[in-house]
Amino acid sequence: MNRLNIYPVAEAEPKSAHYRVLVNGRESGVYTSYRFDPGNYQKRIAGRPVSDVSFTAFDFEGEVTIEIYLETEPTEQVAVRPLKLGINPITEGKKISFKIDKPANFSVEPYGTFCPLHIFANPMESEVPDKNDPKVHYFPAGVHEIDPIKLKDGETVYLEGGAFVYAKPQPPEKTEPFGLVNAFDMKWIECTLNAEKVKNVRVCGRGVLCGRKTLDNLQRHRLLVISESTDVSAEGIIFREGTSWSVQTHRAENVHIDNVKVLGHFCNNDGIDICDSADVLVENSFAHNADDSFLVKGFEPVKNVVFSNCTAWNDVSTSFGAVCEMAADTENVVFKDCTVTHSTFHLWDHDSGGVIGIWNAYGGNVENFLFENIVLEDCCAGKEPIKVSVTWRDEGRISNVHFKNIQVLKSEDERIAVYGDVPQAADNITLENIIINGKKVESINDKRIVNRCNAEIKIK
Repeated sequence: MNRLNIYPVAEAEPKSAHYRVLVNGRESGVYTSYRFDPGNYQKRIAGRPVSDVSFTAFDFEGEVTIEIYLETEPTEQVAVRPLKLGINPITEGKKISFKIDKPANFSVEPYGTFCPLHIFANPMESEVPDKNDPKVHYFPAGVHEIDPIKLKDGETVYLEGGAFVYAKPQPPEKTEPFGLVNAFDMKWIECTLNAEKVKNVRVCGRGVLCGRKTLDNLQRHRLLVISESTDVSAEGIIFREGTSWSVQTHRAENVHIDNVKVLGHFCNNDGIDICDSADVLVENSFAHNADDSFLVKGFEPVKNVVFSNCTAWNDVSTSFGAVCEMAADTENVVFKDCTVTHSTFHLWDHDSGGVIGIWNAYGGNVENFLFENIVLEDCCAGKEPIKVSVTWRDEGRISNVHFKNIQVLKSEDERIAVYGDVPQAADNITLENIIINGKKVESINDKRIVNRCNAEIKIK
């Protein structure tokens, strides 16, 4: 059975200047966001160089035909990523067309990394809440501005398809000093959706939660924080232009994040950070952001976290892994069946994260990590595709890390790096079926392996 749900067009929301999209002949609204782009200094937001990103979304079941009309120059070379989807578009001048029969989050790239179109082809919604339920914060299609919401037990936040919900800039008395960012004096405000000390809370829908207006007012905040809570889910919505970490957990248990999309370009604009939490599943999600994409971070213990079937376009830091803020024991973390479409820019060399991997900078013990069935499609120079490192501290170790079935299709940097400021800071690192630029890692003597802390590295 074929079904299709096209969301109402938000007339007050700025539209893409680059694309028009039809799905089964019906207009699907195409909107704008930004990516961090150090090569484009013509456009800046709060000191950050950016270029355009476009996106559209719809729900379907069965098969649909997507037609994309370019509003600018025609192209003959179009990539659709992740490549594993096997989407082969037909190009006819300014028209690009193809069919899909499964829900997916993907990017159409007529001009390489410049001005991509992200398409969020969602499954049909289920369990849509009743807008008249007093425990439901219901946002219909259209543009809204909201003050921070502190959720209670059993509540739901629902953003209807076509809803654009903006975090409202806060008055001076509700701000705290943050410091300089890009030479701008920023203030800190409360997170937009705060699930703190609650249970059985749901954040869902097909709409967009956006931090752009707070950024325009030089205010930083997080869009969704799940803190000291249990049985919390987030599903379907788009987090756009957060001004700090977009989605974060803290001392949370039994959290399920499914089909969430993150678009953001600002400093420290992480995608999804699972911090200090246990028993968390993140799946079928997408992030195109300037900083870390899908990460665990441990200010307090972290255990039993799985990231599955997620896609990252990462402009600055690490796409999948555990990076920097690792101050407590972190164990039993899995990244599987994931894709990095692009990793475009590096900030540092030694003291930083790779495209995937672990960077323990704060002294906790990190162990039992699995990276399995991961494809890195396009990676920049100066950033290791795989990296494990311990820096800045004399204490803290990394052990029992398994990289299995990792394909790096194109990377200007081919290093598998294991670094440590102290000897044997990392050990028991297993590399199984690692292929970089078409060449498999067969031996510990492979010159692409850089071992600077006498770590035990096994090749399978």
